[in-house]
Amino acid sequence: MSPLTGDACEAAPGTGTSLPREKLVRGIRYFSILTVISLTILFYATSTRETLTAFGHLDLGFLLLAALLQILDIFLGAWRNHVLVRKFTPGVSLHLCFRAQLANEFGAAVTPGQSGGGPAWLYVLHRGGIPIAYAMAVSIVVFLTTISFFLISTSVALYYLSSAFNSHALFYLLQIGFLMCTGMMVLIFLSLAMPGLVSAWLQGIASQESKSPLRWRRSLSRCCAAAEKALQQYHHTCRHFFRKDLRYLIFAFVITSAYYLVKLNLAYVILLGLGLEVDYINALALLAILRFILYFTPTPGGSGIGELSIATLMASIVPGYLLPVYTVLYRAYHLFLPAIFGAWVLLKELHPRHERTTVINT
Repeated sequence: MSPLTGDACEAAPGTGTSLPREKLVRGIRYFSILTVISLTILFYATSTRETLTAFGHLDLGFLLLAALLQILDIFLGAWRNHVLVRKFTPGVSLHLCFRAQLANEFGAAVTPGQSGGGPAWLYVLHRGGIPIAYAMAVSIVVFLTTISFFLISTSVALYYLSSAFNSHALFYLLQIGFLMCTGMMVLIFLSLAMPGLVSAWLQGIASQESKSPLRWRRSLSRCCAAAEKALQQYHHTCRHFFRKDLRYLIFAFVITSAYYLVKLNLAYVILLGLGLEVDYINALALLAILRFILYFTPTPGGSGIGELSIATLMASIVPGYLLPVYTVLYRAYHLFLPAIFGAWVLLKELHPRHERTTVINT
């Protein structure tokens, strides 16, 4: 879940916020097209007669276990949000957080860089009676704990795999990409710890670029101004947690770690469902890097790039003819099914006769 900015959602009568519906519809279109194209390329390049027969030899026991892990995964995401939201709004319903988590899955799946997950999550919470300011505060903490987990897990995975892939060109690209993302993450933490320094830097950029006649430079100036405004709000929220409620932050990180570890183990169980015997640690290291790549992929739901990344990374432990099968199952469990249920939740929320309800226990 990405942190929300002031323009992440549009104001709407009756709710105080609404979803960027055109963005969601456009995202669904691009997501579908890119997914079909990438899967078609993958099947064409790697499938054999054994590929189709592999679908009939799947171990249903492991697939059922994967489904249970998927339910646990969504529950952990909802529980984490519930713990944090309850700090601001005691008595909030876990059911509301569960619905919001599903909405987040759908919004993230159909928007570039998962940018729609936050607004969808915020929308459901607000419809349930949670003030926007509180929901945004929680989204910031969730984003920070997620970044922290990725920094740790990807660092460990790259270190573990360095000997096996030391001469692999893809591994060098992964290291470069990780260093670039690490730099961006450090900048985010620095902006929250030292907002005055970053704010002055943004003001300097805005003052210089706003004088330029070029349209893109004026847009950059407006983005810097918006980032500076959001920065002050994020800093206030994080200072509240760091100074007064550090235990909530630590607990949120623990749940976030469990949340993503379940995702990694779910992907490993799918390998077992294909009848493969794969080293557990080696597989989890590859899957941790894959999860990192998918999280920062700019296309809606990682479509196109995601499918090809799965096949490329997992080719070292999955036979070529099974790569399309594994890719389809991976995306089905991690993306397609949660997004479908999330879309159902949002459709209920967007129904014109759906009245806003308050789920705060009295």
